[in-house]
Parts: sequence; C-alpha cells; structure tokens
Amino acid sequence: MTVAVQRLTKSFGTLSVFQDFNLEFPCNQITCILGPSGAGKTTLLNILSGLLVPDSGQVLGLDGEAVSYLFQEPRLLPWKSVRGNFDFVLATAYPDMEERTAVVEAYLKLVELADFAEYYPAQLSGGMKQRVAIARAFAYPSKILLMDEPFKALDMQLKYSLMADFIELWQEDKRTVVCVTHDPEEALYLGDRICVFSSLPARVHKEFSIDLPRESRKHHDQRLSDIRLKLLNLLLGETS
Repeated sequence: MTVAVQRLTKSFGTLSVFQDFNLEFPCNQITCILGPSGAGKTTLLNILSGLLVPDSGQVLGLDGEAVSYLFQEPRLLPWKSVRGNFDFVLATAYPDMEERTAVVEAYLKLVELADFAEYYPAQLSGGMKQRVAIARAFAYPSKILLMDEPFKALDMQLKYSLMADFIELWQEDKRTVVCVTHDPEEALYLGDRICVFSSLPARVHKEFSIDLPRESRKHHDQRLSDIRLKLLNLLLGETS
C-alpha cells in the first residue's frame, strides 16, 4: 500500500508549516525532497515517523508499521560495539539471538564491515560509522525508511561511495524511502522522484520523475541536464 499524507495541517505557534497538504510516496520507490531551509522537510519526516503529531489530517499506509530513520549523524551508542548497536535496535524485532546474529552479519557483510563487528564507534572513521547506520536502518524490518540528509557532512568522494552502498542495499531489500536533501546532485542520483517544496506554508512546487537506471546517472549525463537546471533555478528562486 502507498504511504501518503492527506490534508495535513501543522503549525508551531503562529508559524504555519503545512496547510491542507497532500503527498503520496509510491511503494518501494525513493522520493527525494528538496526545498529551502525551513520549508517543513524535516517536520514532514517527523510526522511520518510519529515523532510529531499533526494538528489535523492523517498519515495513510503505515498503521503502526515499523519505520527506520537515518539522521545527518550516525547516532551510534559510543559504549556499544558495532554488533551491540545493531542488537540494541533489533532486539525487539528479532528476539531470537541466533536469528538476530545472522541478520547483523548479513548486513555488515553487505557494507563490507563484517570484520569490524566488535569495534567501537570511536575506532571507526566517519564513513564507516555512516555505513553502520545505513546497514542498521535496513536491518530493521521497516515498511518505510526516512532519511534526513545522512550524506550532508561528507566530502564528495565519500558521499558518492556511500550513496552507491545505499543503492546496493536498497536494490537487495527494496522499501519505500523518503529522503530529504539540499543537494540536487544527490537527489538526481538517488531518487525515482524529486519533489521541490515551496516556502511556508509548504506545498509541492514542482515534481520530477527520474526513469534512468542509476548506473547511467553520471554527473555529466546530458539526459539529466534539463532537470538539473530546472532544480537549480527553482532552488535559487529564478522561476515560478
């Protein structure tokens, strides 16, 4: 079933973030959300996750289903090993230790960190920590994965390496993804669909579908040039 928000309204005091807002997130597709700072992107993720309650309207298609959330920082517990960080999140979903161990080992292998299961976060590089966080998010049996700029603080080479790791995991274990980003290139690489938010109260200003296979989405690919230019113009406020 498609996840959607319907007639969503949310305000913080006199600040109206959403007013009768509607948006669907197609099943097993990656929807990227771009927009100016303060346009309600993270607020939408928090409503989808249940961390925030809307003033009115509803979230459809989740109905108590599990949700995974990837943040800008890895959010690993420093006093637990890599395996311990997985166990902490997966204990309820996989109460059987043998099954849980198999799940952890499978996902660590997918991100090439199987040899680091007993390492602690302080012993890992920034990129390794984020790979642990990505693998942990997929290991949790959720219907939807929410991403709040998890690649933002990374240099370009590491960013594209981790995005490739993410896509490889997603292709192995597809689920609905909602990814907030400020980077048009990131959206063009990851997204099946890109929604550009307006300023508040938020609405979907423009929407683009990306039907190219991801292995064809090189930075210089001319087929993406038109969409890239439109995205940049929208974000710079040069078109209506």
